[in-house]
Amino acid sequence: MIFWIAGGLAAAAVLFFVWRRAGRRHRAVQVDAREHFEAGEVLASIPEGVFIVDPAMRIRLANPGLAAMFQMDAPPVGLSVVEAFGQAAVHRLVQEGLAGGKPHRGEIVVEQGRTTRTFDLSITPLELSAGRPGAVVVVHNITRIKNLEQVRRDFVANVSHELRTPLTIINGYLETLLDGGLDDRAMATNALGVMFKHADRLKRLVDDLLTISRAESSTFRLETERLDLRELLRRVVEQTDGLIRAQGASVRITAAGDDLTLEADALRLEQVFLNLLENALKYGNRPGLQINLYVERA
Repeated sequence: MIFWIAGGLAAAAVLFFVWRRAGRRHRAVQVDAREHFEAGEVLASIPEGVFIVDPAMRIRLANPGLAAMFQMDAPPVGLSVVEAFGQAAVHRLVQEGLAGGKPHRGEIVVEQGRTTRTFDLSITPLELSAGRPGAVVVVHNITRIKNLEQVRRDFVANVSHELRTPLTIINGYLETLLDGGLDDRAMATNALGVMFKHADRLKRLVDDLLTISRAESSTFRLETERLDLRELLRRVVEQTDGLIRAQGASVRITAAGDDLTLEADALRLEQVFLNLLENALKYGNRPGLQINLYVERA
């Protein structure tokens, strides 16, 4: 009887021990599942593309942001980098990151139809299970940044060209005057007139640059007032009268309606129409060019 009781107690102890281990394992599985779920939720909420690769360059984890970024039907889990992206540049960057064992970064350009997009890839080494080397890759779409950089480069190039022309002309006439041109009154008068015109052009270019700078500033404010659009257009035409006559062009203002007043910043609105008129004269440069300015209340 004593032996049976001892044996029963031993069996109960074993069952209790197994039950405790099973409970711990169950809780560990629950914790692991919860952490995996939370990690998945975090990845899904990241707008940038994120994926993890193993030593064989196969994708083990990817978020929906990656699929959306590269217009994939689903996250490319299980595919190789080449199969997923079809881009040798992506494969090369990820491979370099895995081989180097330290953070690596690079850019790729992807052409999809008529669209060209630029992506920045950040590859960081990551230790997978069983100590295997892997990497986590974060992909940023920097197409808009690249486009803005190109716009700024084009803008600087255009402004440099626009500034160089009047400066060259003014410098040339100054050299002529210094070389004895002052003795020829008619030539000196003509030279001063030309220099004055191009100095005024320089002033307007600098004013445009200052306007752009102020517009990008958070302190930029419009100063509105009641103004008549017909009068504003007349002032614009008067300011470009020299250019109009030099090109043999004609500008006509047509106003429909009696009340053409509105609340606006007169200086800014005048600059808008001035730029439009100057561009029309510049790019429509031909003998007998006719420009019509039509205004009516919508």
